[in-house]
Amino acid sequence: MRFMSTALICCLIALPAFPVYSETLLVRPSLDLNERYDSNVVNAPPGAESSDAVTRATPKLTTTLSIFSTKVSLVGGFDAEYFLRHTELNKFEMTRNFELSTGEPMQITPRFSLRPAARYIESRDSVRRNQLSQTTVPGLAPTETQVTARTGIREYSGFLNANFAISGNLDSAFGFGAARKSYFDGGPLLVGSNNYSANGSMSYKLTDTFSAGGYGTASYDEFDNKNDVRNFSGGVSAKYIFSASSSLDARAGMTWIRDDMGSRIKKPSGRLEYGFKSLDFMAALSASIDYAAGAFGTESKRESVTLRLSDRFSTNWSGDTSGVWQTNRSVRAPYLEDQMSVQWAAGAHYSVTEYARINLSGELFKQWNKGIIGSDLYRESAMVGFEIGSNFPLL
Repeated sequence: MRFMSTALICCLIALPAFPVYSETLLVRPSLDLNERYDSNVVNAPPGAESSDAVTRATPKLTTTLSIFSTKVSLVGGFDAEYFLRHTELNKFEMTRNFELSTGEPMQITPRFSLRPAARYIESRDSVRRNQLSQTTVPGLAPTETQVTARTGIREYSGFLNANFAISGNLDSAFGFGAARKSYFDGGPLLVGSNNYSANGSMSYKLTDTFSAGGYGTASYDEFDNKNDVRNFSGGVSAKYIFSASSSLDARAGMTWIRDDMGSRIKKPSGRLEYGFKSLDFMAALSASIDYAAGAFGTESKRESVTLRLSDRFSTNWSGDTSGVWQTNRSVRAPYLEDQMSVQWAAGAHYSVTEYARINLSGELFKQWNKGIIGSDLYRESAMVGFEIGSNFPLL
């Protein structure tokens, strides 16, 4: 837990030094019951797939505190899953997860803000881990979408970012984070790792719609196989505001990679993000190239393109869809890890009352493997579920 607690402790130390004003404190217990058809419950390669019907119950507790001009949410829950044919997979706590996030940065003073984030996920299925970790939490490390054979996965991560307005046109930001990823219940080829990171950036507002600056990051990946890797990145950044509802953020630079095996590598890296929000419609498109600890004990180049759309069509109906394309490849030969994956999901939601809604969703996942370790994989699922829950104000 020391990896997750680093950022949280700093937040707790800092908060008493500032005046606290809380508008509301809400607690929302909820229960999600769903029935799912899954074409590949054991994550087997082509020709060895086995489908099944799965019943999942997810009790969850969400606590939301309005503080410092934003909402801080702590969500915790677990999955109980029961299989029709593969009864050996039945487990009361198939997945556990907790997540701390804020809607917007916590505005401590007019010029200074903080944004903490933390996550804990423990799952026996990498597909479910991916579903939970794809939730956008600013600051947390990029997430793998690749899927492995069923094995236990445990992840801790915490992050704290600070923003300080030096002047009316000059802004600065800095932050640090820590994470731990480990495997249990099988998966002898999977290698756990620790990650420690720090970052800093400055941005100057040139016009009302355009700002530019620079950034730098430092990252240390410590693998359980004793291969430690150090990453240093730096480059230029820019942001353009098209309108009150849309903007474009860009970063471009270089990453220097050094590991205990003697590698000295320099590679380009960067990120491009476009966001649009109008009334109940939201769209986000992002593309990135970065370097992170891979699942097989090597530093990996990760290329990702992500699209997310959501809308509320009427008072009762809403929908969302998302797509992710990602490659994971070892930064040096021999390529232990060299995989490409495509993931698509879509859902429709109908609110029966303010306390209950019906959920319909489907998901497709395809993975191609060209590396020494890993396999091709295809998986599809369809789900119908019923969610009940209610808010209880405490303050």
